[in-house]
Amino acid sequence: MWIADSPEWEFVRRSFLQPVVESTPQVTSGPVRLGDHVLFRFKAPEGTVAVYLAGGFNGWAGNSNGKVTNRRYSMTSGPNGEFTRWEQLGPGEWSYKFVHQDRTGKQTWVSDPALGDLDPDGNSRLRFESIPDSFVAPPASFLVPRRPSRRKPPENFLLPRARYSPGAKLPVGGQVLEPTGRVLQSGPALTAPKTPGGYRVLDAAGGEAILSVATDPAQDLRYGFYTSYQTLGANYGKKAEMLRGAHLNAVEYYDYFPAHGRYVPPREVYQFEPFGVTINGLDVHSKIESARSMGILNLAYVAAYAASESVYRAHPHPMTDERGVPKVFNGRILPEDQADPKWFWLMDVGPSSPWRDHVLDEFRRALAYFDGFALDTYGDQDDTKFFAPKSPANGQLLKDVLQGFVSEVGRVSRRTKPGSILCFNSVNEFGIGSMAEVTDFLFLELWREHSPRLADLVDIGSYHRDRDGQRVILKLYPADMEPAQKLWPTQTLRRVMGAAMLGGASLMAAGEPDETKGQMHGLQSLYYPDHQPMPRDTFEVLKAYNRHDALLYGLTHGADVQNSDWAPRIPEFLSTARVSPTRRTVAIQLLRTGPEPRWYRPVESPPLGDRVFRFDLPPGVQPKEIFYASPDLAETSNFAQCRFRIVDRVLEVAVPKFHTYGTLLLQF
Repeated sequence: MWIADSPEWEFVRRSFLQPVVESTPQVTSGPVRLGDHVLFRFKAPEGTVAVYLAGGFNGWAGNSNGKVTNRRYSMTSGPNGEFTRWEQLGPGEWSYKFVHQDRTGKQTWVSDPALGDLDPDGNSRLRFESIPDSFVAPPASFLVPRRPSRRKPPENFLLPRARYSPGAKLPVGGQVLEPTGRVLQSGPALTAPKTPGGYRVLDAAGGEAILSVATDPAQDLRYGFYTSYQTLGANYGKKAEMLRGAHLNAVEYYDYFPAHGRYVPPREVYQFEPFGVTINGLDVHSKIESARSMGILNLAYVAAYAASESVYRAHPHPMTDERGVPKVFNGRILPEDQADPKWFWLMDVGPSSPWRDHVLDEFRRALAYFDGFALDTYGDQDDTKFFAPKSPANGQLLKDVLQGFVSEVGRVSRRTKPGSILCFNSVNEFGIGSMAEVTDFLFLELWREHSPRLADLVDIGSYHRDRDGQRVILKLYPADMEPAQKLWPTQTLRRVMGAAMLGGASLMAAGEPDETKGQMHGLQSLYYPDHQPMPRDTFEVLKAYNRHDALLYGLTHGADVQNSDWAPRIPEFLSTARVSPTRRTVAIQLLRTGPEPRWYRPVESPPLGDRVFRFDLPPGVQPKEIFYASPDLAETSNFAQCRFRIVDRVLEVAVPKFHTYGTLLLQF
């Protein structure tokens, strides 16, 4: 067996991390198509340092006044000055342009020189149906493998903690297995493996648990939430068991404090401003302690620059507009003289602000209870400026001022409580570019006008994980669907969670366990608390996908995992490939989009039945074994070996009953 740093494995690793265009039809110019995937190509002028692809399919790269700032829309640099990028499109006409940037930072928008067809605005116009489809179906002679056992899987048991440190003693005997089923340990006394990752544990009775082994908990987060704090006498241990049983290992507490700007309950019962909700502080603390006893992180949600009425009157240090009028949030950010009702005042978090000193002191006190913070903003544009007349930062970019504030919170938190973790809740990627420098993971709230496609969710998670090495937690709302939904339809939840996982990310979709009814609740919209009880079938889908994600820690996400520039292109599928040197594995994740690539449109997709996937491998790469698992069916929930063959660098691999999402593990 090859070791992680052997010359043979290094060749495999480099092959998957190199851009591979050989798997696409070779033409000299213009876009080429493989099913519903289109490869855009652009020969850049000399002196180009970056090229972005902007079109109607990606919101014109989210440009602000013609300036593209989000590197997520960049094209991949290749030999001879050629830049390429794949996009999954559908039938119809699509307009686009290339944006090339020179060494001075100047950006120039140009149409595709390989196409003569322009729309009335001078954009290149692509007629999707006019591009030849080069996809060739697998030969019918390739046999489908024998089906895995249909034996009902054993009942799960719960390890006492959501995660363990490497080498820690486990409270059960039995077996510890790699995701592929290889036994690592067996006996009455077990310890957590020394390599961080996801593992299976089988007890003597055949019950199963997923073991998460982590040195850095921020690398493997599956996020839940609490929003309601109105009762006492609940079975808090049972609530925590439900969170852990859904493979959630961190909980965010929304607005538990009496007012924005005061982060520790001053008394047992109080009113939450400005909504008048009654909150019981003892209930909150009981939830915190029960979660902590099971290794679940507790993070306090804190609006990063807001104060409610009573706090503002005691600390009148607002952020203003350029005229010096205080700004207010009431669902929108407005000057005080235009906002009615006034929910929260936006505050001066710039350097040397008395308000900043006040909230930092509040953070120190809150860490007596919490394990860290999720710092929120209400979202804005990248060119929005910060105004506070007495601040030395007056007139600077708001995102830069916030970055400095978050950095200071991080320093204070770690001095106060070593090991505490921090994230920044970014709306539609606002200010996210420099936040990875000062946070432990990224929490992105996305609205459909910013990221309407499943491919956008994949790109967001994958780009930030690759660039910043951080786990991304996504938050979307079923109320943003068309038509609006109170909860995720089951098939939509599969697609959204699958897209997040393809990007190496996770989706916050559940929390607020009701132990009396055995129900978890799901988010509905931006406004809390408006969560809804999840139906049993939806909850089972969420658990199955979280279980699969936990098992893939160290294979699709984690500090040592590397994104690959290569991925198979399959019609009506999205895919990613990731290299895990410590596991000598390439993980290929597959998500079936069908003809509807937008996440906010509900779909119903029956299972495909037995399936043969066929795609080119990078030159010289030949796996020894291939395993497949999917969270969609009980019989495919654990990885099983697949039959496969390689003919002229084309891999053909057979899997049983593909439904929506699945993972192939190529081992070498």
